[in-house]
Amino acid sequence: MIEIDPQDHKAIWQIGEMYLITGDFETAELLIDKAISINQSNPKYYVSMVEVLYNTDRKKEAVEMMEKIVKLRPTTPSYLLTLADLYLELQDY
Repeated sequence: MIEIDPQDHKAIWQIGEMYLITGDFETAELLIDKAISINQSNPKYYVSMVEVLYNTDRKKEAVEMMEKIVKLRPTTPSYLLTLADLYLELQDY
């Protein structure tokens, strides 16, 4: 077994991403949430959490998370488009 530094948010997030890709959303959520709790300023971690929330039918929570991302990076077009897509899907405009 490989051990990682429990404060290595990047490694924790990357492992969470692997679980996300394989469809183990529960484990992915735990790891991504841990990465966010260690480093709250990396929008990539929040984007991963949006994917978890979206894929587990928690779309309103996904919108809330995406709004946080847009606050972190208000000039990133892809984040704005993703938020708009979520609003459209929920018919919240």
